[in-house]
Amino acid sequence: MLHSIKLLLHINTFSIYSSKNIVSLLSVYQDKVNKNLLKQDKYQIEAIKEFDLLNDKISNLKHDERFNFPFFNFSTLNNNVKGLYIFGSVGTGKTMLMDLFYEMCPQPKKLRLHFNEFMNIVHKKIYNYKKSLITKSRQIYDPIPPVAEIFVQNYKLLCLDEFQVYNIADAVILQRLFEEMWKNNLILVSTSNRAPSDLYKNGLQRCIFLPFIDDLMLNCQIIPLHSEKDYRLIKSQVESFVFCKSIEKFNKIFDSLCGHAKLDITKEKINIYGRNIVLNLTCGNSVYLEFEEICDKVIYTYFL
Repeated sequence: MLHSIKLLLHINTFSIYSSKNIVSLLSVYQDKVNKNLLKQDKYQIEAIKEFDLLNDKISNLKHDERFNFPFFNFSTLNNNVKGLYIFGSVGTGKTMLMDLFYEMCPQPKKLRLHFNEFMNIVHKKIYNYKKSLITKSRQIYDPIPPVAEIFVQNYKLLCLDEFQVYNIADAVILQRLFEEMWKNNLILVSTSNRAPSDLYKNGLQRCIFLPFIDDLMLNCQIIPLHSEKDYRLIKSQVESFVFCKSIEKFNKIFDSLCGHAKLDITKEKINIYGRNIVLNLTCGNSVYLEFEEICDKVIYTYFL
């Protein structure tokens, strides 16, 4: 009995010691402010404090997993760690804060993606899983659990930037996918321009998606970021998009891109999830598309 008490004391001391040795996000943030790399923002500071708390919990979870025994698994003490869902208007620093957290988080099994990239990966894995099955017998198959298993086997922390839901296909997949992943204690940290209650608002058959919102609020702490400044405008005035008022100007821009690439304009064919998409005008990494080519044809469903 005495040995058991000593063992527990040793484990608790180790975990506390480990979390204390973690450099806080707040101190790093303050250092950047002192060096004029960031503007201090009271709303960002409140959010950073929550990131620091989560960082400590993940650190303790990581170290406690090293002390599992046949008669007791200490990691089960921490398997209810809630993630964070931080939302607010554009340019308030959500992505910057999440990236700072991701960089400093001690959990090695972590993944950071833009939400659109994440969904592309999910769709591709679903497609590959379906492709690998022999469906001639018309057997009923569910690709979501095996796809969820791929994520939970490889990652314990998933960080998604700019969480947004635009279509019924993603809405259905997300509800099922995260239900499976949260069952296996995956920690989600995400940024969004929308509050959870506004996700997929007025979307087709939104009732199917509503259980996801309930699960999101159960598994993540919801943090509003109400900064009054758009730090993107302060940081840079460089335009990422060019809007042309005339087709002549648009054509000149495309010709200029082709001239810089020193390549001929060619017709290319790309394969997206088993379907061939024809691009009539391409040059290097540039492509000329009419709106009707991708939005007025049945082809648009390939991207959902």
